[in-house]
Amino acid sequence: MLDAIEKLDNALVNVEGKLVQLKFTGTGQDDCRWPEMLAGKLSYLGSAVATADFPPTNQQNEVYALLKSRLNDSQTELDNLKKGELAAFTKLMQENNIGPIVVEPKR
Repeated sequence: MLDAIEKLDNALVNVEGKLVQLKFTGTGQDDCRWPEMLAGKLSYLGSAVATADFPPTNQQNEVYALLKSRLNDSQTELDNLKKGELAAFTKLMQENNIGPIVVEPKR
């Protein structure tokens, strides 16, 4: 079970790491030390487009198309992970009589 947990965790972190910068600490100059990932790039592009009184430039449209393609790729990767490794892990849990893991929020 531990090997299966580690494999699934690594796969999920790999997808997450393409969307957000996991090395950010929230202090100092993280944005100078580590590159923004897809979510940060989309946010920056959205901010740049929203502050203008004119339509997006050709370059902004090209960047949007590129980022949208990368986002679609990440979504496909996550969907495949859910259908493959996550489904296999869920089946493994059922075979070992382990119920779903539920984490209650702190109140």
